[in-house]
This record gives sequence, C-alpha cells and structure tokens, in this order.
Amino acid sequence: MLVETAWVKVLVVRYQVAPKICTIEIEVSLPNCIIEPTFPSNATKKEEARKFINSNLDHLKYLLRLQEAGFALGILSTEGIWSAVLKIKRDPGLELFNTLLPP
Repeated sequence: MLVETAWVKVLVVRYQVAPKICTIEIEVSLPNCIIEPTFPSNATKKEEARKFINSNLDHLKYLLRLQEAGFALGILSTEGIWSAVLKIKRDPGLELFNTLLPP
C-alpha cells in the first residue's frame, strides 16, 4: 500500500505472470462520521457538517482528476466506495505520482 488515509487507499498490484505490468488501484470512501441534524443547530455542528461535505467534494474532484490522468473509474458498493484503476506497462513519470496525492 502506497498511501492510506481515512478517505483514500492507494495500492500497487504486481502480477507474477507479467512482472513488467502493474496496476495502481485507488479506493475512496466516506470515513466513519455521524453528524446528527439538530434544531436549532449550533455553530460547531454547522461547521463540522460543512467541513465534512467540503472534504467529500474535494475527494470526488480527486477522482475526476484521476480519470483525466487515464484512470478508469467505478463504484464498488452501494455504501459509496469509489475506485480508480490504471494499468501501467512502463515506468510512471513524476506527474503521475503528483496526481496520486489525495486531498
């Protein structure tokens, strides 16, 4: 595993039958977070919900950047696990590694 955060896992998968080929697999999912709506809502709850939603948007934009870099996107479950996969047959450039950095 290259990277693991509360939101993102980045893995490199190599194949014994074709050692020069590997795939980079990225999973993006919502971390465990429950913010109960309350009325009237206090400032702390409002800010917490806003930050979580903005972080969710940042991670969805991250998936779109990966797609622009050549990754295939998919949805792995109804719980909201998104994936991005890229097959690599040559040495990746620095630009690819910069694209892999999650928000």
